[in-house]
Formats: sequence, structure tokens, C-alpha cells
Amino acid sequence: MDLVNSKKLADIDGIAYRDENGGVKLTRERRLIENLDELPLPARHLFQLSRYHALDVHASLITGRGCPFNCIFCVGSRMGGRRVRYRNPKLVVDEIEQALTVYGFNKVNFEDDLLTLNHKHLYAICDEIIARGLKFNWSAFSRVDTVNPDMLRKMKESGCTHVLYGIESGNQQILDTAKKKITLDKVREAVKMAKDVGIQVMASFIVGLPGETRETLNQSVQFAQGLGVPYGFHVLSPFPGTEVREKASEYGIEILTNNWVKYDCNTAVTRTKEAGPKEIYQTIREYNDIIKRVLNYLEEQGTLDLHGESTKTRRRSPLAVALLKSDVIENLGLMKLDANPVDGLIDKVAELMPYSHHQISDNITSWVKQGFLKYTVKDGHAIWEWS
Repeated sequence: MDLVNSKKLADIDGIAYRDENGGVKLTRERRLIENLDELPLPARHLFQLSRYHALDVHASLITGRGCPFNCIFCVGSRMGGRRVRYRNPKLVVDEIEQALTVYGFNKVNFEDDLLTLNHKHLYAICDEIIARGLKFNWSAFSRVDTVNPDMLRKMKESGCTHVLYGIESGNQQILDTAKKKITLDKVREAVKMAKDVGIQVMASFIVGLPGETRETLNQSVQFAQGLGVPYGFHVLSPFPGTEVREKASEYGIEILTNNWVKYDCNTAVTRTKEAGPKEIYQTIREYNDIIKRVLNYLEEQGTLDLHGESTKTRRRSPLAVALLKSDVIENLGLMKLDANPVDGLIDKVAELMPYSHHQISDNITSWVKQGFLKYTVKDGHAIWEWS
């Protein structure tokens, strides 16, 4: 609001700007917003929500800001502060209800750094969801040392289907160095607790942390496989403000580039004494090869997941990702208005995208039927757009 109201840049706390000589100026740190309930609900109506629905993604929301933990790789506390502030549970569920009934989402992900930190707050949200009779699937991020069976059962009762645990490594020494403050036994216990109540677990690991070696990479892979749940790997990105960046030399981390485009948690931008990009990418390649083989097998078998939907139907369409990343529909411009405009759209996209005509036809026909794609007529031509 300060920017919109043309306040002088030097007087706006919490920003960086260039002065008249091109130099970078940092203003004072901005005070945290104490009462999150003063913030309005997100203006989701300003987005082309059909682009999200075509990707079959969830609605994202937060119930609070801040994280009190000190993990050396995480920038969350620098962004949201260490002191956690919470929204009124009723307002949280108001936003959920709006996302479901007004904007057409049927899944929600709580993007809080740690939804399961404050049990009283989480119970209040779950109870409000149940009291309103809302039926939807939701997921959340969690730590293995913040859950218990009773809370997980309450989460399940209110619609929780998935929880992602940040585990980071299968090597205890690396966990200790990273100040994660969890144990491998605690990981196994938390995974079992969630599985016992019927919540699916996703285990998240980071490769390239201080002390990483070829051996510790293998330990993480073996530990992940032994959990009996889906797991995935991210690559360490030492973001500004993180302890691992500010004390990189002390942690034995060599930062290979400051090209921020590569800081996507999928690209190796650091190395340890015994593990660099070569070792990291080899681990990722081996992981991806396993995933491809498993998915291909499940697709061939038509295996059903816990929700009764085939693996094939639940996999996100790569065509949708490609169309949205490159704004293909938006750049088509005027198209000849054929007897069947949908066929014309399919043929045009087939000329531009490296996918089979059958795959393109299936996706586009479905999106048009669901109202995600529509066209208007101008000067005898069709103009397609996301609704």
C-alpha cells in the first residue's frame, strides 16, 4: 500500500530499491503484521482459475505465519519471522468454504511452514470444518516431532488425506549439523502414526547438506525406501538469509553460483568436500528412473490408488503444463472459424506442441467440456482463451 500510495521509497520499510545513481539501497526492516485477521481474503477472482483447474491443483492458503525452528537451510523464518502469529480459525474456514463453493476447488493445501505446531489452533480449524459439514480433501506440511495419534485422527476426520514430513536426510549426523532436531527413530514413528490413521505420507529429503558424501546420499535413499511411503528429493539451495549461506565456509559448503535462476531446489549450486553436482545428479537420476518404472508399471496394470482413481487419471497432464508455461492458447490470436471450432483448436495446438493428436484432443475436449477453455467471435474468427 505504501508503494501504491506513492510514498517515498526511502521511507518505506522492508524494501530494496535503486537510487538515482543505480546503487542498491536497503531500508529498515519492516515490522511484522501482528493481526493477520486484518488482511482481506485473497482476490482469487482476479486470476484465470481455469488454468489452475486444468492442472488439477489444490487451493493454497495459510492459517498463520512464522516458524520458531532454526534449520540452517530454511529461509522461512527470515520471510515470516520466528514468532508465529495465527489467523482466527473461523476466518480460515471461511476462506476454505469460499475456495470450494465460489471458486470450484475440491482440494486444499495448507501452506504454513508448520501447520501441526500449535495443536489447539489446528484442533479448532478441524472442528470448524466438521461443524460446517465441509467435505473436501486437504494436505499440509509437518514435522515428525509435532504430531501424535489423537491429532492425526482429528485431521483425518476433517478431511486430511496427505501430510508431507520434512525429513531431509537418512544420516543422523547430517540432521544434527542442519539443526533439524529430529531423530531417524522419530521419523519412523511419525510415519507409522499417520499411516495407522489412514493419512498418506510424503517424505521430503534434501541432498547436498553439510557433510554430504556418496555414502550419506546412499543412506538417505535406503532410509527413504525403508519407510514404505512415497518420497522425493530436493537439492540444497542456499538462499540469502539462511545460516548455511551466511556460514558456508564453516559448514564446508562451496557455493558454485549466485545465478538466482538456478536456485530452484532442483539444480546443484553447491558442493561439499565429497559430494558435488556429479554425485547429486546421479542420485536424482537414479531416483527418477525408479519413479518412471513404477508409474509405467502402475499405469499398465491400471492399479487403483486409495481414492479409487486410476494412476493414469491422477497424473497431471504434461500437455497442460506445457500449454500454461508457454502461454500457447493466449498467443494463438485470431483463428479461422471452422464448423467445429474445437477441432480447429486441436489441429492448431497439434502443429505447435510435440504431443500426439490423440492426447491433445483428449485434453482440450475435456477442458472445453468443463468450461476451462472458451472462445469469442471477432470479425468472423475465433479467439480462444482460458475462462
